[in-house]
Amino acid sequence: MQFIKRTRLEELKVQAKILHKNLLSTDYSKSHKAAFRFTRLPLFSGKTPEEVLLHSGEIKLKHAYSVLAFEHGFSGWDEMKNRIVAEDCLLSPQLINSGIIWFSDYRKALIYFRKNGGYLLQYRDEFFVANRQYIEKLHLHPEDPDWTRIGYNWVKPQNIEAWQRLFDKARHNFID
Repeated sequence: MQFIKRTRLEELKVQAKILHKNLLSTDYSKSHKAAFRFTRLPLFSGKTPEEVLLHSGEIKLKHAYSVLAFEHGFSGWDEMKNRIVAEDCLLSPQLINSGIIWFSDYRKALIYFRKNGGYLLQYRDEFFVANRQYIEKLHLHPEDPDWTRIGYNWVKPQNIEAWQRLFDKARHNFID
């Protein structure tokens, strides 16, 4: 059996479940530490961890998601989730070694892309050029006319509407 690394989004979901479980724990040390983290939420602002613990049975997993979002500088889970999906939808941990060339500089990536072809993509602050097999493994279609419309350049697309359609497909594939 092959180990498959989790995506950031999956990992955050696991962390939220652990936080929620710790809040409900009979181990006071765990539950108190978790309750303290919940005091960051507007719902519990001004409350002590002990006061949060008094209402721990009413606290849902969605509240733990919100705690993680606040801790990462977001106003809520949906904002954080959308940012992560936008940043990560073109990179799958299972495909990290599959036909991609990495660059820390867009200009260098663009030079390589213009010389060798492929698909110029971005992951956070880095750039990579992928082959058609990589695109297929992301469950996108290499012959989709929208690739031609964007000039095969995800970073600086020639047609923003075509890019949006490709992005919507990539986002859908990432979430499912």
